[in-house]
Amino acid sequence: KFIESGHQCGGEGSQSMLEKIDEILISFDTTIAYSLEVNLLDLLDFNQQLGTLLIHQPEQLMPLFADALSAIQQHQIKTSEDRYSMILKPCVFPRLVVPPTCESVCKPNVSSIRSSDVGSLVSVRGTVIRTGLIKMLESQREYECSKCKHTFKVFADLHQQNSSLAAPSACPSVGAKTCRSTSFTIIEGTRVCRDYQEIKIQEEVRCRILQQQDAVLFEAGKQQPRMLI
Repeated sequence: KFIESGHQCGGEGSQSMLEKIDEILISFDTTIAYSLEVNLLDLLDFNQQLGTLLIHQPEQLMPLFADALSAIQQHQIKTSEDRYSMILKPCVFPRLVVPPTCESVCKPNVSSIRSSDVGSLVSVRGTVIRTGLIKMLESQREYECSKCKHTFKVFADLHQQNSSLAAPSACPSVGAKTCRSTSFTIIEGTRVCRDYQEIKIQEEVRCRILQQQDAVLFEAGKQQPRMLI
């Protein structure tokens, strides 16, 4: 509903999110990853509870947002006037922009980030001073349980070294009788790979002392002299 409500991508004067989705659908390349800018302030105005959950539990909410983008693509392909020119894109992800300026999200410097911020969305401004090579990351794949035929997705653990994607240890299906199978099959065509790039940012604190911090970008884009991480 938020995407269909006519809100714009990013900031004032940009195209609507629905127009951006139509533009992505009309593109010919189905092998690359596409991003849809989501204005966090607009989302908070539209639904404060949803926006707050996305800020504090992004690892759980972002995959659901990506599923919603897939559902909207399928709806547009069925109903749009340009549907005959549209192709479903399997890799469309939300890109969060314009975060709220509250202290819990916008940090003045890296030193102000605490252990309580782990797993939440934080914003730090800095200058990119070094960029690493663009590498590939298998971010998710889908499995089918050999016993109950339940299908489920597994996502890469970004907190582990090399962001490894571990095999499931037990079937996560929920029903009248719990399935405890440990035998699974990877569903062909469900692997999702994304580009990622390590960068080093240099922050400027109020007393003009420069500090440096490493960060990771999980989608390659145009390099800018200043970036919001």
